[in-house]
Amino acid sequence: MAPSKILSLPPELHCEILSHLNRSHHVAAALVCPLWHCIISSAPFQNKRLPYSTNPPRPRKWLAANSILFSARLKMKMTFGCTEDSKELQPRFFWRYGDCGDKRYFEITNSGLLDEPALIKPPNPTLDKPERFYIYGKIITLKTHDGTEVSRPSRFQTKLFDLEDITTVKRLAQRTAEDVVPRIPAAAALGCMGDMEFVIQIAEVRGESNAPNFPRPCVDSF
Repeated sequence: MAPSKILSLPPELHCEILSHLNRSHHVAAALVCPLWHCIISSAPFQNKRLPYSTNPPRPRKWLAANSILFSARLKMKMTFGCTEDSKELQPRFFWRYGDCGDKRYFEITNSGLLDEPALIKPPNPTLDKPERFYIYGKIITLKTHDGTEVSRPSRFQTKLFDLEDITTVKRLAQRTAEDVVPRIPAAAALGCMGDMEFVIQIAEVRGESNAPNFPRPCVDSF
């Protein structure tokens, strides 16, 4: 069917079609056309990417990450270094096209979905007061500027962040990478100079008072 005929369908049919997508395919669908981006960005679809809309909150004190962050499909390219020029460069974001094993990525740096809320707070009254947070997750793959690839994942716990500093998907991913990547041994050995390419996965965000008792911040290669 020609694109013009597809776009001639009523908006409610587009919504019905897109409602059958797995949320891991939302990012790709949003790039098809402005109409689909508008639908995928709407509140009902955005709620599907926030875990507590489909799963009951865990009893402990934590915040859940937007599915874009915990899907293990998000790749970033960032420049690390000490020069003034490198500090001004913005990260680029990419999304894995297919399922596990598929190496195809497409750029989503300008996607509005990266400006969505990064976290959702469970209905837990103990989280009503302001608090600082640790971010937990994995750097699944990392490639340094000279082509060296680190294939073994690195689990991490970040430094403490204020909630207003990690509000959107893009901001949380960038702040996490700025803190974690320089501490990965393979990157640290190079002085973290130049471009780094890596796949990042955010698992959860915990309040300062509910973090595990091990040295932090930390990066654990395994």
